Amino acid sequence: MSTIEKPSRVTLAAYLELEAANSGQSEIYDGEIVSIARGSYAHGVSVSNIRAALDGKLKDSNCGLSSSRMKIHLETSNAVVYPDVMVVCPPF
Repeated sequence: MSTIEKPSRVTLAAYLELEAANSGQSEIYDGEIVSIARGSYAHGVSVSNIRAALDGKLKDSNCGLSSSRMKIHLETSNAVVYPDVMVVCPPF
């Protein structure tokens, strides 16, 4: 695993370059990079329960669920995050 020194404040473009070169995941909030902690068993159970509840609610819609492996850019918050569960509706 490579270690990359992270500046205290970075641009979105610099964050995306660091993220592509680094083997771990991190999020960025208004220029500050934050490492993502590994999940616990309790966290996994909670995420599974949330996914099951949302899946039932989305059964008759065109929307679906995505997992934390997909990052999302929240423009209004100036952040890039990996949500545990995300509802995705067309158009994509």
